[in-house]
Amino acid sequence: MSRGAGSPFTIHWDVVTIAKARERTGDGRVLLAVWPAPVNPDACFEAAGFTDFGDGDAGWERNTAMTVDRMLSALTAYGVPQLISVPLKRSWPLYLRLFISEQELPLPEQVKGPMFSDSVPACEVQFGDAGVSLRTGAGHALWWVELPVVVDVAVFVSQVAGGLPVQRTTLAWEHLL
Repeated sequence: MSRGAGSPFTIHWDVVTIAKARERTGDGRVLLAVWPAPVNPDACFEAAGFTDFGDGDAGWERNTAMTVDRMLSALTAYGVPQLISVPLKRSWPLYLRLFISEQELPLPEQVKGPMFSDSVPACEVQFGDAGVSLRTGAGHALWWVELPVVVDVAVFVSQVAGGLPVQRTTLAWEHLL
């Protein structure tokens, strides 16, 4: 049952264990799904079994932005972030392009852009050379994180949540991968 927009902002997470994820990560890493809720109504999340839907407001957007900042900070412990995907750029109106060149968006904006529009190309950021990465895309408010298998993922998610409520939620991941 949907709790709607009155739901408290919560960070959900799960370790993705289906075969497709294992092929992607190999033996030394784990694929972690992390997402904020409530989630805007989404057919893929619904098919996966998620039920906490509601429309995001300014508070939701602020919490999501701060969570992205904490996520990037936590992952930077594994190395310098390197954007692997095609960078998103700020586009100016035609009359300003004569004076201002396109600029790459800051890393947090690179991460958030593909979460809210399936027309924006996916984002992938690697951290160091140990196979640690962060991916977003397909218009899903969802962070895919690859971490070394030795990392305590519950502690990692707690750090990313920064005091927000945290809940492990298992979904049918084949609908979102």
